[in-house]
Amino acid sequence: AEDVTFESLSPVFVYRPKLKYLFIGCNTPIPNFGDIKSRLKRDANIVAEQLTIHNAMGTFNILNGEDRPVAAALVLEQSDEMESDE
Repeated sequence: AEDVTFESLSPVFVYRPKLKYLFIGCNTPIPNFGDIKSRLKRDANIVAEQLTIHNAMGTFNILNGEDRPVAAALVLEQSDEMESDE
């Protein structure tokens, strides 16, 4: 989660058509997410929300099915990867 920064999310700025929503799926808190969220809104007019991985995927699927300009970034922590192997 600590690898998620405004800069690491920069590929969403070049996506076309322009995104309006970005859901970041991460099962642990993202440090400074409030600052990242504010900057995305101010600099790119993108609404960003941090959700669990499961909820981010579900919300993305619903909005994508409605043809809305949406993206999801899924952040797997090492502990998440280990649980999926069990």
